[in-house]
Amino acid sequence: MAKRIKLTSQDFNQIGFYDLDLIKSAGKTAKKLINENFGTKEEILEKLQQVLLNPEGFLEDSKFNKLATAIKNLQEKNEQQKEEAKSFELKTEALPFAIFGKDFIEKGALSQMETALRLPISLAGAVMPDAHLGYGLPIGGVLATTPNTVIPFAVGVDIACRMCLSVFELEAGHLEKNKNKFKNLLLKNTCFGTGKGFQKPMSDELFDKEEWTATKVIRDLKQKAIKQIGSSGTGNHFVEWGFIEIVSEETQQFPMYEFILI
Repeated sequence: MAKRIKLTSQDFNQIGFYDLDLIKSAGKTAKKLINENFGTKEEILEKLQQVLLNPEGFLEDSKFNKLATAIKNLQEKNEQQKEEAKSFELKTEALPFAIFGKDFIEKGALSQMETALRLPISLAGAVMPDAHLGYGLPIGGVLATTPNTVIPFAVGVDIACRMCLSVFELEAGHLEKNKNKFKNLLLKNTCFGTGKGFQKPMSDELFDKEEWTATKVIRDLKQKAIKQIGSSGTGNHFVEWGFIEIVSEETQQFPMYEFILI
């Protein structure tokens, strides 16, 4: 009995299929070819690559027309996006944006934010108190854009760097009485330093996503990502406990509460 042919995402990547939808379509076509005993694994991959390189030549072929059509549609979509990217114009003026701690933020960071808010896909923005000069967007800048918009240059070195404020309704003295307990909780649930990760990584559904098989680079980085999820990196990254005073619209002051700022 002949050995059953198995194809992986890596096999499709090696012949030029990287788009997830195209890989799925190529997988369905390959499955039919395997069931029909079309040939060896190498012959099937070679044929799929021919379809990828010349989809027009297979539009009338009953075995490959669905895959060829999917490839052609993606190519046309990519070309359309390239043309649209060439034709956009900046807004004549930047949209207004909130600035927290204006007196302490460098002019270069504000200038970057103004440029970002002149983009045609920009909807709103704000600058946080810790903002400083970044790349396409200041570090500490927040930019809301139109749906399905991704700006690779609008990030710093720390992809997925975040700031989170959690408020707990506790007596103010509780923090001072349990200082060591809170310190141990922080050290147990995060870690600092370049390249630092956890010996016992946290489980997360994020790593069940099929996107982790999309390219070799992503697959090679998966284990590193698993070890580092929940870590805090280095540089100006910090975790601290403190107090916050909440004031109602009627200016009625509420008791002091403890909070964690990550």
